[in-house]
Amino acid sequence: MGFAGRLDADSGVFFKKMMKIGTAIAVFSALLAVGCSVPAVWEKSDGDKAGRRADTATCKGFADAEAGRIYDRDVPGVDFGDSGVGAGFHTTMARHDAIGRRDRIFADCMKRKGYSSRKK
Repeated sequence: MGFAGRLDADSGVFFKKMMKIGTAIAVFSALLAVGCSVPAVWEKSDGDKAGRRADTATCKGFADAEAGRIYDRDVPGVDFGDSGVGAGFHTTMARHDAIGRRDRIFADCMKRKGYSSRKK
């Protein structure tokens, strides 16, 4: 193999390594953003602890189911026209979006039930 052939082969390896590094950075950033969020304390002026616990469980169940349904639609279990990095990146980002969506659905549910939130 001549020099030009080795250069092409090396550039392909370099590109694959850079894509893996880029994917790792994106995944780490997504996890950092999720991990740094401060959970809210939900309060209701006329609510008791048992009622809040029941409402929280109801809203969490609804939010998990709805976000899961949307995630399953976004990631149908097929290849995204790319093997490896592209498909993994798409799945990771869809999962990150689903987590944010789940949190928003949960918060909306709690607000509809008359709760307000404050940071811990």
